[in-house]
Amino acid sequence: MFETELQLQKKFVENLHNSKQTNEFIHEEFNARFGNVDIIKVIYNGEVTLSISQAKALTKISNARVIAYLHKKSLRTLNYLIKKTGYSKNQILLSIAELKKLKMIIEVKPDRYLIKDEFNFPNIKFISFEAKLKDWKKAISQSLRNNNFSYKSYVVMPLKDAKYLHNKQSHYFEVYNIGLIGVDDNKNVTFIEPKQNLEYQVSPLFINSIGKIICKKEQVC
Repeated sequence: MFETELQLQKKFVENLHNSKQTNEFIHEEFNARFGNVDIIKVIYNGEVTLSISQAKALTKISNARVIAYLHKKSLRTLNYLIKKTGYSKNQILLSIAELKKLKMIIEVKPDRYLIKDEFNFPNIKFISFEAKLKDWKKAISQSLRNNNFSYKSYVVMPLKDAKYLHNKQSHYFEVYNIGLIGVDDNKNVTFIEPKQNLEYQVSPLFINSIGKIICKKEQVC
């Protein structure tokens, strides 16, 4: 049915567009920190609360990693950030200076920081998809990496192959909490639905991806 993975991907995306909601957006070849993700669906719940400057700042992984370890109520020290991020003191201070300038964090006491009460991350969710004609084990491996910023991840394959995997190899997908979707000319069929991944929300890669997708949406990055 599909001679190339690109054909599979394009048909899958076409089917996705036919069923997407008004608050959902589809992007191909999303540049995550560890490489491109074939397809992502972005779900926006509510308004985007980041300015363009703030979004651009979060596209720097160092800034995303620093703010990921900060809170609104519990003070975090400079030494704590050094230990958690693995960055040097100077590198962290550069990120802190930029985040403070953009009114994202505040220095309450010398070398003690909070996220500002007025600053809020937008309510965004990412669903990621990796399309493969045959190499489903590689697709599972890629999908596991995608869970660093996604609340659900799926492997996408031709319908016939997805049916076979569902019947013969479904335990692999269930153990790693990865979904499985089959594609034909008319529809996408979900064979395995993963559980929601709740750990992504504290991931620096998730925060980094928020910045990237807002810049992409506004066509400024």
